[in-house]
Amino acid sequence: MRVPRWGRIAAWKWPQSVLNLYAYAIAGFFCSARELRGGFDVIAVRRAREGDCAAMGRIYVDAWQDTYPGLLPDRGLLAMSPDRHAAHWAHEISGQTAKEAFLVATMPRHGVIGLASAGPSRTRDLPFGAEVFTLYVDPNHQRHGAGRLLLENLFNAMRQAGQRSAVIWALSGNPARTFYERLGGAEVARRVRTTFGERHEEIAFGWPDLVLGDGARAAEN
Repeated sequence: MRVPRWGRIAAWKWPQSVLNLYAYAIAGFFCSARELRGGFDVIAVRRAREGDCAAMGRIYVDAWQDTYPGLLPDRGLLAMSPDRHAAHWAHEISGQTAKEAFLVATMPRHGVIGLASAGPSRTRDLPFGAEVFTLYVDPNHQRHGAGRLLLENLFNAMRQAGQRSAVIWALSGNPARTFYERLGGAEVARRVRTTFGERHEEIAFGWPDLVLGDGARAAEN
């Protein structure tokens, strides 16, 4: 949570924002507040619902198109469809099991601003029970803490599902790798996979105990 510059916060703004923060906390959401145009805005994380899928599809495509130019083929990135990915998320959410988690980060003024998913690890030759499949924040709302909140809540969900460790794969050139490192993820493996018809190296970051490092709050990602 960033410390606000109190002298710049309009007196009529902050009480409602503080009430919003308490409301989210009472509802059981993990949340934080940030200063925004003279007031607070609350980032909350909750379970994804069917009504979130359109926003999830849009954010997923926007994040890929913002993060991966130069790392993945342009033709593949440009062909991505928010509607197609929204349908994918609707299918995944409707068929999820107790061992899986699909989460979204929200803000009162903006709705859904991030998404994340996790479940049993698909990498059988690594000693990690859970795997983070997806972690993306709307490019317009990055560096305010949503990424850390999503990952922390995923770890909580995996812990409740009986897991004790987790791994996440990232392209070796992905800037997010430093985010994972600051949060305590250690490189544990590498592999080469094909995406959009081209082969690319990926790095696995592991957490043996589902505990995030501080990493200066991971640069408020």
